Amino acid sequence: MISNTVNSLDACNPAFNATVSASAGSGKTWLLITRIVRLLIDGAEPGNIIALTFTRKAAGEMQMRLNERLFTMAVADESKLGEQLAIIDCPDNAENRQIAAGLYEKLMHSLYPVRIQTFHSFCQDILSRFPLEADISPGFELLEDSSLLERQALQALFDEAKSSPDGKHRQRLNTELDSIMHFCNGPDNTQTSLRSFLSHRSDWWAYTANAKEPVSFAGNTLTTFLQIEPLFLDGSKMPATHFFDEAIKVDLMVFANLLREVKTATSIKHADIIDQ
Repeated sequence: MISNTVNSLDACNPAFNATVSASAGSGKTWLLITRIVRLLIDGAEPGNIIALTFTRKAAGEMQMRLNERLFTMAVADESKLGEQLAIIDCPDNAENRQIAAGLYEKLMHSLYPVRIQTFHSFCQDILSRFPLEADISPGFELLEDSSLLERQALQALFDEAKSSPDGKHRQRLNTELDSIMHFCNGPDNTQTSLRSFLSHRSDWWAYTANAKEPVSFAGNTLTTFLQIEPLFLDGSKMPATHFFDEAIKVDLMVFANLLREVKTATSIKHADIIDQ
């Protein structure tokens, strides 16, 4: 773990394994690109380096920054190249200068370049290499648009609620759907909520992985965390009834005023929602 009490460039040293924890905008991407450059100067083959991030946009930006860094070293004169090596805490000697100056050309002609990709594409690569072990069809294609499948799944859910042969199951399913529609204020909002839950299903699976009763576990954890009573359909124990005490109202007013000081359309809109 590299903290602010340690030289952050230690995380770029190929001799060390490091975990960097820092807030947004603090230079983690610069540090990661620097580590890749240091690995390349140290003799690592480009194809043996992989960097993973969450979005395609971030992966593209990292690739661009790496190319820019290597190009800058390739066209730098002796003094500038020495400064650049010093910035990344790389030993400034004739061998490292020669390697650094030739990295851009090396990567441009490399059959196996540095891979900078998303977690999803990395996992897809693994599945494509070992489809039988993963119990999927070889040569599978990733479905980018799942809207049709989502509509079919929702329709299947509502059809099951209307025509399930098991009376108890159908009654319970109808009761649960009625509860969701009651709190979501109609079928349209209900479908929106279900789609939102579907898009976060991996979070749900991770959160309830070891729970025998996932829904009860999540509900009990939430009510304990928020210090509220479980909800009832008759509204007798709505959390908002006890949540908005005087202290919280004061905090919300202060927060709303701070939002207005930002003076953006979004912040003002959120402040108005708090007032309401």
